[in-house]
Amino acid sequence: MNIPDRVKKLLRAEVGFGCPVENCGSPYLTYHHFDPPRRVRDHNEPAGMVALCRKHHDDAEGGAFTPEQLRAMKVEGASRNERIKGQFLWRRQQLLIHCGRALTFEAPIALAFNGIPVVSMARDEANNLAVSVNMLTTSVLPRLRLFENDWVSTGNPDDLEAPPYGRKLRAKYPNEDEIRIEFKTVNDPDELAAAVPGIAGVRDWAADLMKDSGLDSPQLTFPAALVDIALELPDVGLSVSSAGVKTPMSQVGGTLGAYGMCAVSLGHVRAPYPTMMNAVGITPQRPTLRFASMNDNLLWNVADRKFRQSAFLLDGFEFENCDFDECVFAIRGQPFMLKGNSLGNMTLMDLTEIQNAYNIIKFLAENGMPTFVQAAEKLGEVAAICKKARGG
Repeated sequence: MNIPDRVKKLLRAEVGFGCPVENCGSPYLTYHHFDPPRRVRDHNEPAGMVALCRKHHDDAEGGAFTPEQLRAMKVEGASRNERIKGQFLWRRQQLLIHCGRALTFEAPIALAFNGIPVVSMARDEANNLAVSVNMLTTSVLPRLRLFENDWVSTGNPDDLEAPPYGRKLRAKYPNEDEIRIEFKTVNDPDELAAAVPGIAGVRDWAADLMKDSGLDSPQLTFPAALVDIALELPDVGLSVSSAGVKTPMSQVGGTLGAYGMCAVSLGHVRAPYPTMMNAVGITPQRPTLRFASMNDNLLWNVADRKFRQSAFLLDGFEFENCDFDECVFAIRGQPFMLKGNSLGNMTLMDLTEIQNAYNIIKFLAENGMPTFVQAAEKLGEVAAICKKARGG
């Protein structure tokens, strides 16, 4: 049974938007059913659920906490996280993104592939930083997926790091696929320059951003949060690291920018929004690079939200009563659902990877379903029916 977004919101707020286990506070959460456990009865009753980080959720599933202890966490979690809030000041700071030896300021999409976000950032209900990840891979097996700090899927990594306080996320898989996201606080332009030694001119760049430009754009203030993003996909010869972006056909890096929507975009299709650095070179002869599939058949519910100038891979998600404006969508033909949404001025990505799904929507539109919403809803229904028929 899919967990409604309203239940997830309630459980996140209940524990103060961090894991309620003593001295943890990780902002990357999942949802544990304990009263009763899901194996006894499938339910989404908030009184019998608690938000926990991935590690402590696994511990809870293994019996590490009694129901009484979990109920106490629901009551005391917010106050526990309030006591260690000094460890989380970076989550409210302005964001400097270091990705592929490129440095940018307050870009909501840190890394994209063919216009669809791989790593993106938003702000949650408490104005804390919320991270979303759609990991790339050549494998058909699931990989790391987060949606605004919620664990959606992990696959079966050889190594998964998400230590307390949330400053680091790292997942590495048997075929050497690896993603790493790490946050640190920098207190002035000198510290920033020392943290990214591979890029020239950082001090002057930061000093310029601290000035009032007179434009409708934010000024950089310190301390700020520096996020370092790395992605390694050896099967296609792709490396995004502090050394730059390396593909079989190109190597780029050493760029400074500000106020764009995206820091680095990979792939052969240019992103349909302002991007600071584009890197191409994944050749057709290489294994197919794709967004990872989900762990299970449940759709991840997102409801009653407003999104502007965002980009989404719809597969695996159920968007309900959301308001989208100037947003970009992509689909791969896996199950998804749209219910009662307003899409406004939207763009559907016409990509090789999703060509079949795009053609189906085009066919439906030409045969009596003139809107994307109607056609996409029908495609989601058909994909779900087909998967059920296959026994998936």
